[in-house]
Formats: sequence, structure tokens, C-alpha cells
Amino acid sequence: MAAPRKNITDILCIGCQKGSTSWLHSVLARHPDTWPFPDSHPQTSTNKEAHFWDRNHARGVDWYRRLMTPPDPHLKSMDFTPEYAFLPDSHVGECKRLNPDAKVIYILRDPLARAVSALRMRMLWRFGASSGVRLEMGKLLFQMLPHAALDQHGSYVRNFETWRRHYPDMLVLNYEELHAKRANSVARIMAFAGLDAARLTGEHRTGFDAIMAGRVWESEKFPVDRDVLIYLQGFTARTRAAVRNTFGFEFTEGQQMLDAALPVPAPHQPESGNDMNSLKTVLEQIRDETLRNREVASAQSKLMEHLLAEVRAEKRVMRLILDSATSDMENEISATLRQVQLDMARTLDAVHAERLSLARFGDGELMLMANEGHSLRFQRNSPELRRELTQAMNPDWLAPGRVLVTLPPPFRGNLHWLGVWIATWPLLKTLIDPTKQYGNTQVSRPAFFQQEGATGIAQWRRLWQGREVLVVTGRGSRFELLPELFDGADKVEFMHTAPEHAFSDREEILKGIVGRATSDTIVLLSLGPTATILAHRIAAAGLQALDIGHISASYAHVFTNGLLPEKLQTSR
Repeated sequence: MAAPRKNITDILCIGCQKGSTSWLHSVLARHPDTWPFPDSHPQTSTNKEAHFWDRNHARGVDWYRRLMTPPDPHLKSMDFTPEYAFLPDSHVGECKRLNPDAKVIYILRDPLARAVSALRMRMLWRFGASSGVRLEMGKLLFQMLPHAALDQHGSYVRNFETWRRHYPDMLVLNYEELHAKRANSVARIMAFAGLDAARLTGEHRTGFDAIMAGRVWESEKFPVDRDVLIYLQGFTARTRAAVRNTFGFEFTEGQQMLDAALPVPAPHQPESGNDMNSLKTVLEQIRDETLRNREVASAQSKLMEHLLAEVRAEKRVMRLILDSATSDMENEISATLRQVQLDMARTLDAVHAERLSLARFGDGELMLMANEGHSLRFQRNSPELRRELTQAMNPDWLAPGRVLVTLPPPFRGNLHWLGVWIATWPLLKTLIDPTKQYGNTQVSRPAFFQQEGATGIAQWRRLWQGREVLVVTGRGSRFELLPELFDGADKVEFMHTAPEHAFSDREEILKGIVGRATSDTIVLLSLGPTATILAHRIAAAGLQALDIGHISASYAHVFTNGLLPEKLQTSR
């Protein structure tokens, strides 16, 4: 029995589409040591493209193995499917497991020329040969673009980096150099693939030479207007720059297309010895280049206007669909919070009148509590954090009657909050006790200062007026002790914690607070989700603690034109 093959596929060419992959496949298929799999239409595209990972993955690995296994185990099987170029990392990783020693080839073509060729191929499929259809700026172009998958096929560097993580020795070729120096390029490819050129003899050699000397198959050359070329040049400019920076490839094919589409200037014969004529020629060239750049900018501006109009229309439709699908949930949220939630002013009135601690739930706390996979950049999630946040939703968790838990308002119509509610409301509604009273989380957000103004500032200041204040926040925190808010305090001290992931240190933080505070100290917490939990624990120790969140940044945003709190870095 023959030993099992190490690779299902020995030679993989992942594109690019319209990058001479069919021509190269025909060249290598003439070698006696290669084996093109049998055409299995419609599952495969001829005997060249198996399309396992993009179309046939559900058929299973055994199907792919049967298709690709040559009659002689010493022959090298080939799969030249350009759609593999933009496979996700997980699929490329699976490819590596199935083909650990495969030789991967990636041909890169001028992205403008490749885009034109791809669009022409789509037009051929749609209109047939010799239809006379012209590709102009307008509806037809915008209909064709999504189907041509220009971004996926043309994201050369992104695709390369995904594949290189698994095949660091992959061979990347310049399409123009491949055809300018065919013999040298094919010799290099054969050596890379482990094919002995000396084995090309007899009819194999004859067929090989014929293909090497022949033309590359091209799509029907549907006429393409110059403004389409200008648009595509702009669309692909980033790819061109990325390829230049990564591989050092300088493409010329696309520029040749643009040049061929320009009107030919009338020849100018300078008079002997007249330098002014030479200067005039230079100025005319500058003028022509300026006009060309203006045309590019104009075409791109028109396209952007068109695309923006389409995006706005699609967003309106999607929003109507979303609103319809979530209206019952939003109604339930509004009705529930209307029954149990104080407004912003009454929230601070209750804290002042009853000397309550304040435990705030914002979008971050809710998402951490309800979603195992959600973390914040300054606080990783954990089962313990989710459990204690869930417990902290109960105002009477550790200190009955001494903690006011706050919740966000319904934010009806806000797309961000709609996403938060979809993710968290199924759990949150089971934790809200209709017999309890909850505050409004917005009391430390810009909306409070925008609505309440000077009255709102006074409401906060009276909470610590004449009292000792202990501010607990992370080292390097963006929290600022603004005199407009805090100069009425008798004395202010700081206790600094780790700058991130404070929850894991919550017991030590609590001990430090209890050890430093007196019975009249008011503890101000700016520690993200950990503050929500510590407000309960500190209240249970007989102290008053306020989870103040981004109060200073919120004040600065409203009254001194500062950045929104979420736009600030978590530390200095």
C-alpha cells in the first residue's frame, strides 16, 4: 500500500484573479510531474479551480481529498483558485493543516488593470461577446462593482499577510515581470514548486513551448470610458502604494491604460535657439497634468456623492427595519424604567437627603455583566466580575437602604444604545425589582450639566461641602480635581490604584479605603466597573461612596469645550 500523501494539494495558486493564473496553470500542467484534477463541473471551475474553501467546504475534507488525489502518488496536484486569496485566517490555517508542505504562489497585477479586466469579464458574462456595450460612469458601473469584488481581490497586502502567517515561504510575483521575462520567471516557479525542467521532453516540451510563446487569454475588450479609468485609479491607489512599500513592485500597466485614453497632443516643433518654446512645452505639460488631476478629483467627488446617497438610503431602510423589529423591546424598556427610575435632579436629591452611596450602571457595566466575551480596554471580563455586577444590581445587596443603584435612561432612537439594549435587556429586566427605586446614571455625564447648568453644579457640590473627600482612582487617571466642582470640600486626599483591571485588586482597595477614611469622609470612586461594586462594599463598611465616573470630563466638555469623556485616553 502506498504511503499516504502529506499534502492534499501540492501547488496552490491563490491569484490574483485576472493575473494569468489560467495561463500559468496551463504551463505547469504540461509538466509530466503535475496532475490537474478532473473537471467536476459545476462544483469546480474546469480542472483548474477546486473552490473547496469558498464554495465546497460543506462537502467535507474527504471530498476534497478524493478530487485532488492523483493516480500516481508521486505526481503533484494543483489547485489554482483565485478566491482563496481573501480567505479568513481560520480557513488558511485549515489549509496549512491539510497541506503542510504546499507551495503557495501569488501573482500581483497592477490593481487598475486587474480591476478593468475583472469588470470586462463580468460584462462578458452578462452581455456576451461583441455586444457593443460601453462601460461608462453611471448606473452600470455601480451595478458591476460589487460583483467584481474589487476590494477582496485587490487587497494584495492584507491577503498576503494572512497567508504568510501560515506559509512564510510563499512566492509572490509581479505580473508584468512574469510576462516580460517569461522563461526566467517560469524557471523560478518550477524550481520553487520542486519541478525538474529537464523532465520536459517530447510532447510535454512541445505543448509547454507553445503555451510559453502564445498570448495570455484576455476578456472581451469592452470599451471603458476614461472617467471610469480615473475613478478606478483613485479606488486602487492605496493598493498600489501598499504593494510598492511591501514588495517594491512598480506597476506600469494601469498608467499605460490611462495614457492611451488621453487625446494625443499635437506635435510641437521648437524654433532653433528659442528657449521660450521649451518653457512653453513644460508649462503645457504641467497644465495637462493639472487638468488630469482635476478630472480625477471631480470623478471621485461625483462617485462619493452617489455612494453617500446610496448609503443614506440604505441606512434609512435598515433603520426602519430595525425600529420595527425592536419596538416592543423599546416599549418595554421605557415602561419599566418609567415605573422605577428617578430623573437626574431627583437622583442627586435622594443621595443628599438620605446620605446614600451611588452605584452607577452604564453601557460598559451592562455589557460586561451580560456578555461573557465582552471586555473594556481598561477592564478585562471574568466570571467573578459578571457575578458581582449582577449582585450589585440589587440596591440591598450588602447595605440595605444605603445604596442607590442608577440605570441609563431608555435612550429611545439612539442606535448605539439600541445595540446595548439588544445585548443586555433580556438579563437586565430580570434583575430590576419593580418595588425598588433606581437613580439615573446620566448624573455624571455631559447631559446632566447641559440640562441642569449651574443648578446641577450646586447639587453635586453640596454632597461634599465642608467634608473630607477621599478620591480613589487609577494611577495616571484623567480625573481632575476641578475647583468649580470640588473647592467646597474641607480636605481632599487621593488614593491611587493600578491604572487598569482594578477589579482583581478590589479587596486590597477596600482595605485601604476603610483604613484611611473616617465616618464623615465621602469616598469618590473613579474606577470604571469596579466602582459600581465597591460602592456597595464601602456602604456596608459604614461609609458613603459615590461612583462619580467621568464627572470632571463631563463638566469640562459642557463648560470649557473639552473632549467627550469617551474620547479621552484612560490614562495620561
